[in-house]
Amino acid sequence: MKKTLKLSFILPILLTLFCCQFRDKLETQAIFRYEKTITVDGLNRTYTLNLPPNYYENSNLSLVIALHGGGGSGKQCETDYNLTEKANAENFAIVYPDGVQSDGILRARTWNAGTCCDYAVEKNIDDVHL
Repeated sequence: MKKTLKLSFILPILLTLFCCQFRDKLETQAIFRYEKTITVDGLNRTYTLNLPPNYYENSNLSLVIALHGGGGSGKQCETDYNLTEKANAENFAIVYPDGVQSDGILRARTWNAGTCCDYAVEKNIDDVHL
């Protein structure tokens, strides 16, 4: 009976200590990469944001916006051009947004570039959104 009583007091204390240490460790780990969605003019727009390793120690960083070509994607742009490695080495943030996806057979992603890129132009997508 005494062993059970002691264990019932010790076990919660040990669990609390373990959980606090685990939580503290998670809170100190910096997050450097985000894959997010925002809604603009009723459209869900996806993007990947990469922050350099010193982001949390530096308050004066540049941001580069890497736009994929017609039919590409942010992930494809990141993979093909190795800009994340450059951003991490040179200490700048980089974001890879996705163009609007067409409803055609190819589901190509495009930007409204004025006279090019059929779907985004035809639908008058406001990629600048002032």
